Amino acid sequence: MELQILFLSLFVSIAFPLLVMGYLRKVLYSIMTSVCGQADAADFWYRCVLILAITGSVVLVIGFVPTHAGASWLLVIRSALILTSIGIFVAVAIVAKTIWSTVVTPAIKAAKNSAALPVAGGVK
Repeated sequence: MELQILFLSLFVSIAFPLLVMGYLRKVLYSIMTSVCGQADAADFWYRCVLILAITGSVVLVIGFVPTHAGASWLLVIRSALILTSIGIFVAVAIVAKTIWSTVVTPAIKAAKNSAALPVAGGVK
């Protein structure tokens, strides 16, 4: 039973990040393409994020999900889902923070600077 619990935990920790990253792929790919300027670079960074999400979830699940013979399936699934969610959250948070600081913050600063400029033909 320990082996079945381990495989179930690993399945959850790999399948869920794949589902979430599949959901985010189109948006992330377009943002990364605009930031990187090339499709190959965007694909590379998307794969890095995917690896980060999967390995983070797997490490958490392997380290903390109870796999002893007396562990109930419900406890194992619950623990695996919680830890996988934490791994996905951390990976997505890292990407969102990076995109925010490289795309959104400069756009906000540019908008503030352009709003501060006087309008042509304005008051003399």
